[in-house]
Amino acid sequence: RGFTGKYGWTNIYTFQHGDDVLVWFTAKDLDLEKGQAVDLTGTVKCHEEFREVKTTQLSRCIIKVVE
Repeated sequence: RGFTGKYGWTNIYTFQHGDDVLVWFTAKDLDLEKGQAVDLTGTVKCHEEFREVKTTQLSRCIIKVVE
């Protein structure tokens, strides 16, 4: 999912690791399927709560698909 903003289309990717929810906003289009395992490296931008769920927002992510 995503949205159109001031700088064009932005994708929202949500990842779950145990009880942790990670969110990444990016213009990149990733070819990922729901439930697919990935190796993710990124910078923590902030911790916040969205719809009563604690999330960690990431930036500058590098994704490697685990097969």
